[in-house]
Amino acid sequence: MNIITSNFNNHPKQNKLKRFDNSINKPFSQNNPSFKNSPVVSIISQTGRDRQLADVFSQHYGNLADRLGEKLGKLATSKSELLRKSSRFSLEKGALSIKDKSLPRALLENLIFPFFQLPLYAGSWVLNKVRGIPVNPNAKGTFQKALVAIKKKAGDLYGKEIFRIPRKLNELDAKTNALDGIMKATQKAVDGAAKQLKKDPNELLGELTQGKNETASKIIKENLYKIGNKFFDKHTGNYNTAFERPLNRIVTGLIPVMFLANDAYNLSVLCGDKKEDSIKEANIRKKQEITRVFTTAYIQLLMFGALTKQVNTIPWFTPLASAATVLFSEVFSRKRMNKPIFFLTKEQAQERNRQDALKKTEKLDKTAKTRNTENVKPVNYRDEINRKKLLNLDFDITKDTQSIFTNFKAENNDKSNVERNISEKPASSKKEEPKKALINFKTFKKGVAILLAAGFTLSFIKNSSFTKDTKLVKGIKSVGDYFKKNVYNKLALKDFEMTPEHFNEVTSSIKNAADDIAAKTPGQADRFGLKAIAEGHEFIKREYAEEVINKNGTKVIKMFQYELPKEGLKPFVDKTMEQVVPQLGSLTEEQTKIVKEALETSVGKECSNIAEKKFSAVAQRTIDIIKKKGIPVAEEQVEGISNSIEEVLTSSVEKNAVQLETKIKPFVDMVTQPFKFIFSVAKFPFKIATILVNLATSSVQKKAAEAALGGPELTKAQKAINRVVTEIYGKKDPQAGKICQTVFANAMEQLDKKTLPYRKAMELLNSAKAQGVTGEELEKLQKAADEAQHKLSVYINSAVEKSFNGVTQSSNKNTHLAMMSKLASSTVTSAFLVADNYNMVMLKSNGEDKEGAKEKANERIIQRLSALFYQTMLINWFNGTFRTTYNSSLKGMAAVSGPNTIATEVLTRKSIGMPIGRKTLEELNAIDEKNENRKGFLGKYFKFMRLLTGKKPLKERLPKNKQMADAVNSKPLEVTNEKATNWLEKYSK
Repeated sequence: MNIITSNFNNHPKQNKLKRFDNSINKPFSQNNPSFKNSPVVSIISQTGRDRQLADVFSQHYGNLADRLGEKLGKLATSKSELLRKSSRFSLEKGALSIKDKSLPRALLENLIFPFFQLPLYAGSWVLNKVRGIPVNPNAKGTFQKALVAIKKKAGDLYGKEIFRIPRKLNELDAKTNALDGIMKATQKAVDGAAKQLKKDPNELLGELTQGKNETASKIIKENLYKIGNKFFDKHTGNYNTAFERPLNRIVTGLIPVMFLANDAYNLSVLCGDKKEDSIKEANIRKKQEITRVFTTAYIQLLMFGALTKQVNTIPWFTPLASAATVLFSEVFSRKRMNKPIFFLTKEQAQERNRQDALKKTEKLDKTAKTRNTENVKPVNYRDEINRKKLLNLDFDITKDTQSIFTNFKAENNDKSNVERNISEKPASSKKEEPKKALINFKTFKKGVAILLAAGFTLSFIKNSSFTKDTKLVKGIKSVGDYFKKNVYNKLALKDFEMTPEHFNEVTSSIKNAADDIAAKTPGQADRFGLKAIAEGHEFIKREYAEEVINKNGTKVIKMFQYELPKEGLKPFVDKTMEQVVPQLGSLTEEQTKIVKEALETSVGKECSNIAEKKFSAVAQRTIDIIKKKGIPVAEEQVEGISNSIEEVLTSSVEKNAVQLETKIKPFVDMVTQPFKFIFSVAKFPFKIATILVNLATSSVQKKAAEAALGGPELTKAQKAINRVVTEIYGKKDPQAGKICQTVFANAMEQLDKKTLPYRKAMELLNSAKAQGVTGEELEKLQKAADEAQHKLSVYINSAVEKSFNGVTQSSNKNTHLAMMSKLASSTVTSAFLVADNYNMVMLKSNGEDKEGAKEKANERIIQRLSALFYQTMLINWFNGTFRTTYNSSLKGMAAVSGPNTIATEVLTRKSIGMPIGRKTLEELNAIDEKNENRKGFLGKYFKFMRLLTGKKPLKERLPKNKQMADAVNSKPLEVTNEKATNWLEKYSK
């Protein structure tokens, strides 16, 4: 007897899940029979709408839904501690119900995750690896015996409740989400088929459970197939993005910490600090960065964990959320370390230094009061002069220093030399006014204005009805399309091809595995959905594949997508109008225009159906729009109009072979990525402006889209706004999404690889049997075949389950998502790093060296731009080259991200001549002179960088009054008499 089933519709105001039948809209009854003593435990009931949905699903994917229902029932009921500790299940009056995880609950679980669950998961992983070490239990060696004992102990610990419960709860949650996704996807597919066939969803569901209505069954099969094969795509991450993003942040954030600390150290040295002060600056920066990284990762864990469904399904959500968390952590880490957030003015820098100096003076006063005046410690006047300057007293450093030295001529016989060194001002000190950097606020404003003007102008020329059909615009587009099609695509992409024999070999091996499993488990046919997957591929092949002869003269299966030629929409519409308008009778000029616009709109909205050669959908939408616009269409006219549209489409579409990526694509992208980055930076101001325009006109654009589909007409003002937006940006390109042919190609490529071990194992086994091999050797081959069969079945079953789990499994291309998130976060971080460099110089110079601060800020801007350049290029290269590793697991993601980050940090510094390690002033000067005197390309490159930043050679950037500082540093003037003490006390107040 089965227990109560759950309902899988989300309800925002109530945690318990509802029935799929929205007309009922009631929670499950709590008076269902208890699950106690039931021979079969399942959360899917014997009757009801969920039973019907499970049956419809089983027609296309085996009994996966029922098996999940039974497994969840057993997990939740056979182990009382699971039921008690799970936040998804509740037991009331003997009935089991499933709840959605509430937002507060999700926040709480992720709040404690790093401190409780994470160590247990890590411990389970380690114990599982240890208990899997291959050892001989009968070994006699001491080491082997110890290893056996350790393995046994690891196995015992692995089964302990403290490690077992978190694993089972995680499994329970994943399988609940998978079954939830199966039910929702099936319901959505049934509703879509009902809408397309203009039937009542409940009536259609009843027909489908009885095996009727093949047309609807075909539609549902395709829709479920697209979802169920999602995880055969190697672009999709095999993990929860809510965990991948925080871990990625830690890996890619901790590696730059040492680089940034060394940058702070070297900048402090350039500002004239002593070694211990530079080390202090480096340590402050290190603590600040570590705080920032872990704060960001923790906030992302909380946010992404609470909103895990949005993170795993909405591509743009993660980059925006990442940027928001980085913004918060940047501010928090600086507040914690008492570092300025914004650019400091001269007055603010002096006030900060005054406060710091006062704190030091208070400590010094306390020390001076307890000091015996007869035993005064030596005073270093350089330190006191600098401290007095920080207090911002009325102090002429040259005059006062000379006066001090004169008063102590008895104690210092070298006074005349020092005075001479200080008072003499070499002619070289009168320098020319330094050239300003090309990159400054004024040039930035001009650059943004120019890029904005260029962006709007080019967009208008490309999309406006006045210019888009000119020979010049068409010629430029043709050149771009030619190079993309004949150069880039030929190198980066290849047609999907598979011989019919090889295709049958792959699908037959999957079916054979399903039959073998069914034979071993009577009554549970196709437990893992293997046969359904094989039959699904055969179905898509029949519908969309063609057997053709390739360029090598071999017969192969190819998949094709269908689309109108880019220049073919107008000829298609004109030709269709010639056939359709006469069938509608005499139309006015306005009505003819409406029919024409209806054709254009329907083609744009139904591009996915066109790609799959379902031209009837275009015809149906066209007729619906015409009717809504008030043009009468008689029932006897519908068939003729539909036939005309389908006929013209059939003769107009082009078929393009579905393509897969080549192995050299990452290297091709490495060459093209720098140019893409340059263009993306140039287009960035225009993109921001476009976002603002879309936000301001979104309501008008929405109403315009509704009007195109037969909704209310726009007002004159709305028409004017929509016309301006359309002339600048053009009509939005239709989005095809993932179509069956592409899903087929990706899935088939993966299944070919995954079935290979099983096919080889079965080939060896069958060959051995044919040769009459028996005994131990045959048993060994049989065991290998069984293991390969098990791995294949687990892989396919797991992939299908994950495909329907839209909550805790990523549905995105995580390698691409990583690049977008990194760039969004880096953009936010860059603004703060530029401010850090500016503020450090302002503080070290007490607000006097504003030009030097600007120079360091400009230098950091160039470094961050070069960082974004290299990040874009290297992330694309690393993630593209090692895509399978990156998407396979969190460990794989870390293994790819680590080297990528190191390479980026090194190249960004080398690109502007910055040192990587900590250097002395002499070493920094040597590096600067080396870059200054370089010849050839590198010499021109560094000169160009200096021109951008306004960076002066190091020898021209010595601290003010350096002649006096050199004199004091060469021989510190130390005295031990009462006058020195009086001077110290005087200027300390």
